[in-house]
Amino acid sequence: MSQPTNEASNWRSANSSAGYATPGYINSNTRPDVLIDDNEVEVTPEIFSAGSGGANDFVQVRYQFEKSGQVANAKIYDQQGRVIKAIYNNETIGHTGSFRWDGDCDNGSKARDGYYLVWFEVFNSEGNVKTFRKRLIVASR
Repeated sequence: MSQPTNEASNWRSANSSAGYATPGYINSNTRPDVLIDDNEVEVTPEIFSAGSGGANDFVQVRYQFEKSGQVANAKIYDQQGRVIKAIYNNETIGHTGSFRWDGDCDNGSKARDGYYLVWFEVFNSEGNVKTFRKRLIVASR
C-alpha cells in the first residue's frame, strides 16, 4: 500500500541488527510483498558441513513476521540440550531478516557432527511470544 512520504507512520529507525541505520539500503523495517512460504522461520540447508569451504558450509535462518520491532532470542542447542551458540540475546529485529550459523560454538570450537536445534523466540511489547524450533544436522563430507 502506498502512502504519502511525509506520513509519520512511514518513518522508523532501522533495528539493532542493522546498526539502527541503513543509508543507501532498504530499511530493515520495510515490508516486502512476498512471504517465506507461509512459514515465519526457515532454515536452509537443513544438513550442512561446517567450515568445509563448500557451498553448504553454513546454515541460513530466515525469518519474516507480520510486524517489525519485535525482540528476539536465538540459540543453537546440541543433542544434550546444552546451548552451544547464542545468536540473539534480546535483540530488536525487523519485519524480515536472517542470520547465519557457521557451526561454531561460543567457546571457539567447531560443532561436532550430529543433530542440533535452532531455538528462536520473538516477543513484542504487548506480551505476545512466539517460539520456533528447527532441526539441523552438521555432517562431515
